Amino acid sequence: MFPWGRPLETARRFAVYFGILAFLTVCAAGAIFWAHRSERVDPYFIYAGPGNEWLVFSTLPRRAPPSPAWRLVQESMVVKYAVDYFRITGDMAGNSAVLWCGCSQASCAEDWNQCKICCASGDKAFKEFKAVILPLWIEKFDRGQTMELGNVAARPIGRVLPTGGTWEITGELVESSEKTRLITAYAKVERLGDGHMQTAGFRIAEFHFYAEDKDGRAAEGAKR
Repeated sequence: MFPWGRPLETARRFAVYFGILAFLTVCAAGAIFWAHRSERVDPYFIYAGPGNEWLVFSTLPRRAPPSPAWRLVQESMVVKYAVDYFRITGDMAGNSAVLWCGCSQASCAEDWNQCKICCASGDKAFKEFKAVILPLWIEKFDRGQTMELGNVAARPIGRVLPTGGTWEITGELVESSEKTRLITAYAKVERLGDGHMQTAGFRIAEFHFYAEDKDGRAAEGAKR
């Protein structure tokens, strides 16, 4: 009755088979691509050679070149320094013996975890911290306050060189009074000899900051 019925049915079957075949082809291609990426490893190798010379090796493709070791060290250092700088714990003995105490190059070389701010600072930066900031922190502690800097990020300002650079650090300062302030700090990093092995000789030469409430108002006494 319908002479075109059989060719139409055959065409429909071929269309269905072709769609299934195309779908399976796409799935197979995706599986092959995923398996290829899963098998490839893109490690970083950091090597500290003679004379404290740091080198970074990577198998990453050229479109994503690795950062030099001295840049990675500086970025990690300024973030950690900012966290220690603004930290006030509920234990005054711990604050005094771990965060705020004075140090020498020899003592820092023996135990990097003591006097954290001093060991990461140059002489000028630590003197300014003791004279200007530490009295404020002690006053806050006496009032029963603690502080912690979170959501910390750092970015370079200008060029970062093997001899140092300037960094901008941002974060949220949370006080025990449940008051949160936005912190913007600027750290100047210099390489001041090879005494600090953990930071490849880098130290914080200058550190300045200001704070704002979350509504954008400047916090009194925070700007240095």
